[in-house]
Amino acid sequence: PAPVPVPIPAPAPARGDDAPTAATDAWAVIGLGGRYPYADDLDAFWTGALHGPAVTALPPVRRSRTVADDGPDAAHDGCGVGRVGGGAGCFVRDADVFDPEFFGLTAGQAAAADPQERLLLEVAFDTLERAGYTGARLDRLRAADGEPRSLGVFAALGGPDHAVLSGTPAAPATARLLSGRLPALLDLRGPHQTTAGGGPTAFLAALHQALGALRAGECAAALVGAADLRLHPDRHVPGGGEGAGAVLIRPLAAARASGDRVHAVVRFSAVVHQGRGGPATARARIARALWRASGIDARAIALEEDVHTAARRTGDAGAAAGAAAVTLAVLQLAHTTLAPGAAPRPWPAPGPNLPRRAGVSAQGGDGTCARVVLEEAPTPAQPTVDRLAGPVSDRPACPVADPPAGSDAWSDPPGGQELVLLSAPTPEHLTATARRFAAWAARLGAGGPSLARVARELRTGRTARACRLAVTAHGMPELAAALADFARTGTSAAGALPGDPARGARGPGDRAPVPPLEDLPETRAYVAALWGARRHGQLARLWLAGVDVTAVEPEPTSGPTPYAGTLGAGGVPPEPQGPPGPSCAVVALPPSALLGRPLPLGDGGRSR
Repeated sequence: PAPVPVPIPAPAPARGDDAPTAATDAWAVIGLGGRYPYADDLDAFWTGALHGPAVTALPPVRRSRTVADDGPDAAHDGCGVGRVGGGAGCFVRDADVFDPEFFGLTAGQAAAADPQERLLLEVAFDTLERAGYTGARLDRLRAADGEPRSLGVFAALGGPDHAVLSGTPAAPATARLLSGRLPALLDLRGPHQTTAGGGPTAFLAALHQALGALRAGECAAALVGAADLRLHPDRHVPGGGEGAGAVLIRPLAAARASGDRVHAVVRFSAVVHQGRGGPATARARIARALWRASGIDARAIALEEDVHTAARRTGDAGAAAGAAAVTLAVLQLAHTTLAPGAAPRPWPAPGPNLPRRAGVSAQGGDGTCARVVLEEAPTPAQPTVDRLAGPVSDRPACPVADPPAGSDAWSDPPGGQELVLLSAPTPEHLTATARRFAAWAARLGAGGPSLARVARELRTGRTARACRLAVTAHGMPELAAALADFARTGTSAAGALPGDPARGARGPGDRAPVPPLEDLPETRAYVAALWGARRHGQLARLWLAGVDVTAVEPEPTSGPTPYAGTLGAGGVPPEPQGPPGPSCAVVALPPSALLGRPLPLGDGGRSR
């Protein structure tokens, strides 16, 4: 949308309590993810935003018939309705496809869960992976009381279509997938809150609550997400839409000190009720609050997104509408491109040393008004720690194999070798992980990121799962060859050795058994010494035996590389086009591949 004047009264002259406060309340968006109609990732979502409105279509066939209509052998998604849904709309593809094993669920548990939660669980995990916060790096997120892994989750879901269609009561908040499965999988210890039945303000309200928890010191970072699927035929109406989106936020100062990739900055949020005064009164009140909190004049915000502008890409996405609007605003800030006016066009800076800003608003039918103000990521004042970004393990294997007789693959490596550690929940997942990383490394070759950067990000940014693989290599081409050989043969090769899932088995969330060996002070000191001495052979043996050697890796001693706050296509940084410099971009790994299968969308599993 084109920059337009915001119809909000100017704030009164500042005096007394109305004077703006110091602009220190800034929150970095360090992770971004989503699935929207006909856009399975943010790359496709941004491409679609550049080319105008979304295409509408009839509901997917697997949502439109009952078992009785189709017969027992017909392919359908278990919607359980008695007639074909009505008007054309915007629908998420493969909303019924899910990978239970990757998240430690049984097929029955997954089938009984609300499909909105299944979708949001995938999007939430992908968002954390892309930010590099599913592994040992989570330990650095400490609450005010010093508790590690202090990451809060605040989520909003759409209507109770699944419960209505399946004839079962909606699950209580404590039993929801996002509130229970994600913390168990990653050992998250921050506050968790999931609300259902939310309208267009649901996501912005959840974001506002997350910022409150961050200010109070209840968590060091917060994941905010929303999902809405139109499963019931009565909601298949013209202009209807769907989607799921999530953002990961933490204080800007902490994000920059940690070397996080900053996509945008949240400068302000508010949720109010219009009362008897109407929407105009609420907007004026929010404008005054914005001025007091940050010194930002609402009239100076060039880009305005709301649930209606986002609907051009997603249709009316209900509880996910705010997530779509925030995502569009962040992508436009990151690309410094305005879309979709008559045609996408560059977004000029408002002035010297002034950041581009965007406002995102939502008005609920109950009179609730919500607003968030974003600005572009700041230019780094000083270099920070380098970071590789992106999703990790490929969904779907870890064939059991012993080292070849007489093999010296795990002798202490000479200088220049790196130890690359991969893991996955099942042997099938590990094989697919190795295959995907092999293709990625081969494509980049020697001209891509350094192997040291890749190895470090895999160690610190990815969660340790039960099935494991360790590889030593001198460079990306050698890594690609070793991983490709493992994926093809399922056996060890020079420099690569698969772990035994029986030896490395973990609990339901792939956390270490009690007591975890790596939590013993003596073990931690020993492993830290191995990392310091680059004893890759011994570290690999411990990794394959089930010890989480990633949890005790010391900080690197090499110099930092510059912080980069820009995004490339799909909400991930572009590849660097030259030697590393002040604007060197962060490298993104390929996204996780879900090896899912269709599950019921609305009959609780009776149709399977």
